[in-house]
Amino acid sequence: MKEADLYYPIKDFFIKAGYEVYGEVKDVDMIIEKEGALFGIELKCAFNLKLILQAVDRQKYLDSVYVAIERPKYNKRYKEMVHLLKRLEIGLITVEFLKTKTNVVIEHHPILLQRKRNSRKNQVIKREVSNRTNLIDNIGGTRGVKRMTAYRENALLIAYVMDKYDLNVPKDIKAYTKLSKTGQILYQNYYKWFERQGKGFYALSLEGRNALKAHHELLDHFEGLLDKEPLL
Repeated sequence: MKEADLYYPIKDFFIKAGYEVYGEVKDVDMIIEKEGALFGIELKCAFNLKLILQAVDRQKYLDSVYVAIERPKYNKRYKEMVHLLKRLEIGLITVEFLKTKTNVVIEHHPILLQRKRNSRKNQVIKREVSNRTNLIDNIGGTRGVKRMTAYRENALLIAYVMDKYDLNVPKDIKAYTKLSKTGQILYQNYYKWFERQGKGFYALSLEGRNALKAHHELLDHFEGLLDKEPLL
């Protein structure tokens, strides 16, 4: 049993309930969003202190927080765990894996927090989820894998425009991408996808071309954006 095994059953559950679901957002295993409210979900195979500490930390900047675990046996320790979570105003989700189906149960909902939140962190999360296409899923609960972030998608869009239109000047590229940080992303070159060939001139590197080939789902999306709204 891995934390990531909990991800898809919970994702499907909340999508059916009308939520937008995002995996691995700024160290939160899952973010679910509905009508502007942001809820965090932390995944663990079993209840432990680390799970509680993570959930309490997320309460500082999210509207509410759930923890999700594989459904344990109903015993005294389980009842004590439920009591503690309720006292901390943290919701509980359990996932039961059967031979023919998987059951996701909201054991209790968190209280919508009225306390003061870290507005800066809250806005960081909101910007991240609103700027992602969410076409490539980040599986919550995984470790040591590359995440598809909004920044990474923006860098891919820049690489796509450079390749498609044979552009190398930030101003010209920005006319297509409509990204205010086009020049900054090119200059920072975080993923080594661009090669500076002089002041204000860039070319696509081999790594950049390989990144485009690896993410064809996004390229179809970019093509649709550019076709629907000619940007020059």
